[in-house]
Amino acid sequence: MVPSSRLSLFCSCVSVAALIASCGGGGGGGGGSPGTSSVAAPRFSTLSRFAGNVAGPGNVDATGSAASFSAPQALAVDSAGNLYVADEVNTEVREISPDGVVSTLLNTDALYAAAGVNRGPSTFVTVGGIATDASGNIYVGVDAAIVKIAPGGVVALFAGLPLVTGSTDGTGTAARFGAPRGLASDSSGNVYVSDSANDTIRKITPAAVVTTLAGLAGQPGSTDGSGSTARFHYPVGITVDPVGNLYVCDGVNNTIRMITALGAVSTLAGTPGTSGSANGTGSAALFNFPNGITIDALGNLYVVDALNNTIRTIAPGAVVGTLAGTPGVFGSADGTGPAASFSEPYGVAVNPSVGLYVSDMENNTIRAVTTAGQVTTFAGVAGSAGSTNGSRLAALFSGPEGVAADSLGNVYVADTVNLTIRKITRGGSVSTLAGLTGVAGSTDGVGTAARFGRLNCSGNAECSLEGPTGIATDSQGNVYVADNGNSTIRMITPAGVVSTLAGQAGHPGSNDGVGAQALFNFPNGMATDASGDVYVADSGNNTIRMIAPGGNVTTLAG
Repeated sequence: MVPSSRLSLFCSCVSVAALIASCGGGGGGGGGSPGTSSVAAPRFSTLSRFAGNVAGPGNVDATGSAASFSAPQALAVDSAGNLYVADEVNTEVREISPDGVVSTLLNTDALYAAAGVNRGPSTFVTVGGIATDASGNIYVGVDAAIVKIAPGGVVALFAGLPLVTGSTDGTGTAARFGAPRGLASDSSGNVYVSDSANDTIRKITPAAVVTTLAGLAGQPGSTDGSGSTARFHYPVGITVDPVGNLYVCDGVNNTIRMITALGAVSTLAGTPGTSGSANGTGSAALFNFPNGITIDALGNLYVVDALNNTIRTIAPGAVVGTLAGTPGVFGSADGTGPAASFSEPYGVAVNPSVGLYVSDMENNTIRAVTTAGQVTTFAGVAGSAGSTNGSRLAALFSGPEGVAADSLGNVYVADTVNLTIRKITRGGSVSTLAGLTGVAGSTDGVGTAARFGRLNCSGNAECSLEGPTGIATDSQGNVYVADNGNSTIRMITPAGVVSTLAGQAGHPGSNDGVGAQALFNFPNGMATDASGDVYVADSGNNTIRMIAPGGNVTTLAG
């Protein structure tokens, strides 16, 4: 799970990937029809990085740091030491050999086919928990279903149905899940599921019979008890010990729960509803959204304390310590103990010859952690998000989306997460044209006095950051910005003067009219023509709008 302040940014990554696929990935090969002329697209022999540091996400199969992932989450290890990764944004299952060779075990198309999903342009399913059993089977949570990959590579739907949520017990596809975010298996071949959205723990036998072991669907809480009298609040990671006891990361409760084979639930460590990073015994210890959990042969538990960016240990007797990372410190540094840093780590798995593997989600890497707390980067390369101005590769961006160029060869970037508009000269010098890093608003003004974007907080205190997205230029050197969160269209003159061209900040709608009389609903893509007309993809309204040079807004299509 991504924390609420980053959730919309995660979703934006998905939207950008879909946009690239639909706008840049088609049209290859093939000439025009008879009677028409066909103009070939320009071809470039060399593609090089122009500005900014490498931004981690990708899906390259390779060895070690040459490989790339996109928000890797749950992990599992088989008896041969192979590591399996639920690569969330890529919607793939990746395999990493003991010597660090990364390959794609199950790609998006195979995953959709196995789950019985008719993949359309608007279909998107998530890859959740992952587990292996003693027979070499791999189980993957795909949206609201469990997919099984047999040792011979045969992939089949095991339980539940993707895109059909619920909480029904039953056999195979008659069962329903909410969101299977954590999976584990025992020595008898039973699979246990943290059904996060239902706040329950489910059990699946080898014959695919699904029952609810603990918790009550739709009834979040923190009560200890047996079976349906117990309560959980968004349980995530889950693991099982040799005698059949389960251990669960109860995410929103910030606790680690224990469930006996008979379904008796107790709180092992942490205090329900209290977040922190204190070490101690039992309820004296504090966590901040524990996400992943695993157990070693000696009975020691290892917990990914996601929002503390730390790896915690729980020794027998419920004694909690910190193995690696520093609470509240984001980073990608290798090192020992507090010298190492993580960025929203998610999953964890034990490898007897190494210690632990940890999926470092925001860094898009897999880290190896010894039992002494020494952290190294096992696969992938950490991204470098930031807002640094500088020359070419020294500059840093954070979630840039829209890009446009002017007639002089300057490039303008909607640096979405930083809430700024950046300018890159032909020589590669990066500067901030307008807005102030990390400060949202709708103020018009000059340069850094202007504000873009909005921090949108819902009634349950979850917040999402909605920054500028689309960008375009005209022949006069003006820059136009789709200020997505404010539902407005902004204009920046060559001197850096920012004004609101159309729409009203904080008032989404669909009115045509002049200036503030017009209303937009989360506008996104932008373009201009030779006459000075501005075109806007008004995403929330599913329309294309046009703004004439005098500021009059009309609905062109949709």
